[in-house]
Amino acid sequence: MQEGSLIKVLKEGSPIKTRFNSKQDWVLNTLHKIYESIIDIDIRQDDIYLDEFLAIGDSIECQYLNDNSEYLLEGWVSRIKSDSPQRITVQIHKISKIEEFTKTKDYGTFLGCVVKPRPKDKGVFAIVKKISKDAITFISKTSIESEDNLYLELLLSGNITFRTTAKINRIEELENGKMYTVNFIDTDILNNRIIENFLNELEKGEIDNYNKENSFWKKNSKIVKEK
Repeated sequence: MQEGSLIKVLKEGSPIKTRFNSKQDWVLNTLHKIYESIIDIDIRQDDIYLDEFLAIGDSIECQYLNDNSEYLLEGWVSRIKSDSPQRITVQIHKISKIEEFTKTKDYGTFLGCVVKPRPKDKGVFAIVKKISKDAITFISKTSIESEDNLYLELLLSGNITFRTTAKINRIEELENGKMYTVNFIDTDILNNRIIENFLNELEKGEIDNYNKENSFWKKNSKIVKEK
């Protein structure tokens, strides 16, 4: 096991996300029992697994959060318990630790963002769901596939724009679009001051409207949110 045994990483009774098709949304379940390389997962009666044909031998992915570190587990279904309480047993063959995208506090937001390959290029509109001093998570209906740096423009409070370059850290498939986590790089002194002031305002609750569902961008954007 690449990142140590499951017993050292996982905790029984904790939430765990699963999916057996990479195009599906993640389903939230509960981790029932942990063995050296096997886990038992409780599934709800309304889970997608009861509506889809899930068979022994099917591949399955699991997402687990532990002490601010995210883990991706890959395995296959070795047992299905269909009577109540419904449960599946998964044989894990690979576990990977996903580096934490930010070591600073993040905030839920509904900000507008323009993502560009270069400062003078035409950009793609996105909605920022989380923001911290060194990273953001945003949703875009337009696919953004780039190994190069991206250029970001975020409209903050008081018509102030935060500009920086960023690198894609993580991409998650949604039903209508994709969710990206990107890390800021090469942020200049002025924009560092802008983002610090903005986060301080969020911390003090002075601009709570950016955390509410009825914010400006929700009313004026046609972008589809994740489920």
